[in-house]
Amino acid sequence: MSTKPKTVLNAAERYMVNAGYSTQARTENSITFTGRIGMGGGMQALVLGISLFDPMFAAQSLTAHNTGNTDSTTLLVRSDSEETTRVTIPDDAKPSNNLLRFWIEADVLKNPGTQPMLKYKASYNAIHIYNDRVEGYGRITPIWSHKGTIPMENIAAIRTKGGRLIVEGQDGQTFKAGGHTHADAEAAKALIESRIRVHQTQDPFEGLTSPLEGSPAPPGEDIPEQIKKLADLRDQGLITTDEFEAKKVDLLDRM
Repeated sequence: MSTKPKTVLNAAERYMVNAGYSTQARTENSITFTGRIGMGGGMQALVLGISLFDPMFAAQSLTAHNTGNTDSTTLLVRSDSEETTRVTIPDDAKPSNNLLRFWIEADVLKNPGTQPMLKYKASYNAIHIYNDRVEGYGRITPIWSHKGTIPMENIAAIRTKGGRLIVEGQDGQTFKAGGHTHADAEAAKALIESRIRVHQTQDPFEGLTSPLEGSPAPPGEDIPEQIKKLADLRDQGLITTDEFEAKKVDLLDRM
């Protein structure tokens, strides 16, 4: 990516805060998030789709939500000599890292994905929701047949009626599937709506702001306290020694 690191960090912060996390620490090239895994702020629809990267994510999220477990991660963003912005996410299966990978892959890079994010399936009709499209299926025999495809940017309307999900395309195609609860239908509708917003946006960072945007840099006397907090995160195993050293250098450069 050629986007400035600050813009990427602002976008990541907005995304993770909406998912229920808080900002633990931030430098010019990194941001650390921490929080209890909850089901608010659009998380219900997100949990439906996150299995694109980790099928166990929904179970992990529910377990963490019920037990009050917390989770933390650090996102690193740097620009190289060729003015290319590189994003580094810790390579483990913690829910916070899965969220960030999902954001990069599905929202920023807009990769279509090879598997549906959700299969809204009834006895004789089904709607498969991908990152970039919805596909309709139907059957009379045990064999399912493909009825058509509607790209996210070409969806004209999404409606629910009880547990029935109805997706209409600008070209007149209409897919219907039921047999679920009203809450399931609304969650599927919210997932499609979130995908539509992503694919109707030319620049994934356009218009994104952060509470830190435009605020003055922290005064020099605050930086030692920030380094202490980062050291605590390192001692707890929430960030690596290399990540701590990189952030400490960034903070010291600002004194």
